[in-house]
Amino acid sequence: MKDKKMYIPIIILFVFIGLALYAINSGYMMAPDEYNYSNIAWTDHRLSSIGDIITSQMSMYQQWTGRIPVHTTIQTILYLGTWIYEIINPIIFIVFLLLITNIIFKKTTYFKTILALFLIYFLTTRIRGKIYMAIRKCKLFMDYNCNACSNVFLLQNI
Repeated sequence: MKDKKMYIPIIILFVFIGLALYAINSGYMMAPDEYNYSNIAWTDHRLSSIGDIITSQMSMYQQWTGRIPVHTTIQTILYLGTWIYEIINPIIFIVFLLLITNIIFKKTTYFKTILALFLIYFLTTRIRGKIYMAIRKCKLFMDYNCNACSNVFLLQNI
């Protein structure tokens, strides 16, 4: 019973982070990248079916990039609706935070989780540039989330 009580503060922290991210994400419009991904690549036609996503991915692969899983995830979420992203994003970010904390420290504690959260925020504002964060405030946009999480999942399994 004592072991379970030890996890209550960290669970409260994660609930707070999740609710804060949901509140932040639900108040912002799409970023330019997200708007571009909501169309078939290099056209002005909005995604209207799963077939459009496949067509767009084939076009992107042949003309621009080979990051099929990331861009397929982004386009699928945009096709289904941004409200899904507003719900999924806090969950993905919390999983991302847990994985980063596990990679760095091997054991998740309250302090180490806050430290990892601070480092993620600090590094995204410094490395990605202040322009994104000044425009988007605290929102980590969809393209960044899909790219970062796929890399962390790979690191976790090495």
